[in-house]
Amino acid sequence: MLLASAATGCDSESLVSSDSDHLNTALSLLGSDGVVLGYADFEAIERHADLWYETVTGEAPERDAISDEFESRTGVDVENDVRAMFGTIHGGIESEQGSAIVFGTWDSDEVIDHLDLHTGISRVEHSGPDDFTAYGVTDMRAGDGTLFLAVSPDGFILMSSSESRFESMMQRASSMEPPTGGGPLLDDLAPYDAWMVVNDVRSMLPDVMPRDGQFGMVGPLLETVAAAGFGADLTDESAEALLLLQPRDDVRAEDLANIIRGAISAARFQFMNDPDAPAMLLDLLERVEVEARSTTVTVSISISRSEAADLGQIFNGDGV
Repeated sequence: MLLASAATGCDSESLVSSDSDHLNTALSLLGSDGVVLGYADFEAIERHADLWYETVTGEAPERDAISDEFESRTGVDVENDVRAMFGTIHGGIESEQGSAIVFGTWDSDEVIDHLDLHTGISRVEHSGPDDFTAYGVTDMRAGDGTLFLAVSPDGFILMSSSESRFESMMQRASSMEPPTGGGPLLDDLAPYDAWMVVNDVRSMLPDVMPRDGQFGMVGPLLETVAAAGFGADLTDESAEALLLLQPRDDVRAEDLANIIRGAISAARFQFMNDPDAPAMLLDLLERVEVEARSTTVTVSISISRSEAADLGQIFNGDGV
């Protein structure tokens, strides 16, 4: 359980006492006003992601620039020390403001020593717990502007591209109010190894959505959705995916489900009448399950790794 700090400026005591507290801690510190909230279980994903990436693309995975920079600046071994990460985007489709909390098994004193040695990284004052150490990183290679981060002795690092939001996280770390946010879809998605919740779908869409062509019905469909979520689980041999859609107040869940079923049926009909269409695409469409609940619609499918390899060949233009 979460142990709340008594007052602003006190020690954090123990914001995280077990793995099950990661979600509560993230929701408490990141706040409830993010448009997008995402999660990745690095331990679970690391066991399978490289294998799937190579299966689908035929290439060995490469390290991304953000992970490289995080490791270079903090001394944290991303592959071995990071256990989980939550991130949020605060604005709409063009927003560059984001915050994250990373949980891991590093030695916080060693991370602080590493940060103190770098040029372009300086300690900053903050209103968080006394045992948090905060920094401003100004010479970013993988992004523009200043990144603000704080190292907690409880095994997590807070980061934000916005100084005001970083300060808000520090204040929440001191008061440690009960977690809020995440949206009504989170209960279904939380068990997945990776998930994302979009609390305001309209803000993430372009001003003009396509109304014709092969994907012409996607725009009108998305405009009926208020919030959405996606979750995925990987094993060595299979992947499960769940899409959750919460329609607008003036749209019934059953009506939205029927629109999706109609779109799937139209795609199946198109593939059935196309002699060049791969047979596996028709099979996959037939396995998509659509269910209407009282206020949400679920779309789910399971796919094997061999099927993913075939899909990779199809999308790369190699056929199956």
